[in-house]
Amino acid sequence: LQSTDLITAKYTCMCLLCLSTHKSSAVKSTRFPSTHPLVTKISEVMLDTFSSLSTSHWIPFAEQAIITIYKLSEQPDVVLESILKILCHKVFGESEIPQDGSLGFCDNLGDPLLSLSRLLFVAGHTTQLQLLYLECGVRCELKRRRLLQDDTTKKNTDSTIEDEMGLMGMAVDDVEAELISRVCNDEVCGQGLL
Repeated sequence: LQSTDLITAKYTCMCLLCLSTHKSSAVKSTRFPSTHPLVTKISEVMLDTFSSLSTSHWIPFAEQAIITIYKLSEQPDVVLESILKILCHKVFGESEIPQDGSLGFCDNLGDPLLSLSRLLFVAGHTTQLQLLYLECGVRCELKRRRLLQDDTTKKNTDSTIEDEMGLMGMAVDDVEAELISRVCNDEVCGQGLL
C-alpha cells in the first residue's frame, strides 16, 4: 500500500466512527462481531502495512484503526490481543520470550527501531483505550443490564420496596465502580504489567 492509501484508510476509519456515533434515531449504535469483514479488514491493513518503511502515515492510521475497533467491535480486546501477538512475532520473530531474558529482533525487518516504536505505540494506545473501555463501556453495560432486570422485577413490587431498591441501586453502582477500578488498577496496570 502507498502512503496515500493509509491516509485514505485513516479517514475511512474516521468516517465510520462519525456514522456510528450519529445521534439520528435511524442510525443505531452497532457493534460488529470480531469476525465481521469490517473489523478483519482494518486488522489486515494494520498488519500488512506494519513493516512498510516507505510511509510515515502508519501511526496516524493505526491510531484511528484502534479507536474504530474499540468503538465498533463487540470484543475489541480480543481483536487487539491477536493483532499485538502478531506484531510481537513480526518484531521479535519468536513466539515466546527466551528464558535468558534477551530479546533479539527478527532479521527480516528493515528498520527494527521503527518496527519497535510502532509496536510500542500500538501496545500503549491499546492499553489506554482498554482502560477507557473498562471504565466507561463495561460500567454502562452493567448498568443497562441491571436497569432491564429492575424493570422486570419492578412490576411485581410495591412502593416501599421500590424505595429500598433505589437505595440498593446506588449501592450496586458503588460496588460495580469499585470492581471496575480494582480490575483496572490490579489486573491491567498492576505491578510488572506495564
